[in-house]
Amino acid sequence: MASYWEIEVHDYGLLIKVLREWDVEVVHLFSKYLNENLPAHPAPHLAIDFCNINYVDSLVLGMLVQLARRCQAKNGELFILQAHRNLQKLFQHTGLERQFRVFANESELQIYLGEKNRGNSSPKTS
Repeated sequence: MASYWEIEVHDYGLLIKVLREWDVEVVHLFSKYLNENLPAHPAPHLAIDFCNINYVDSLVLGMLVQLARRCQAKNGELFILQAHRNLQKLFQHTGLERQFRVFANESELQIYLGEKNRGNSSPKTS
């Protein structure tokens, strides 16, 4: 389903770039894809880049919570990259910012991971 997402493999884990808005069918296809492929990937972290998305519905929010729990079970984290301001507000109003960290871009994520690996797990996030 390359028209809805792209996946890149990085040292820290997988980076999923969401290319356009998702409906119920796409969320189910994506969940199926992850169920089949995520357990095989050894890295504990998962980053989702929302640079092309202005809106998510409750189904996507639920999926993010499930993904955060799966990452935590592997001693990892779920990271959200390039979320538009309205998505950041939604994460704050729903309390989801406690489930995952939001970064302005992948460079900020790399800095966070570098500091975390050196023992400082509380760098500033956007």
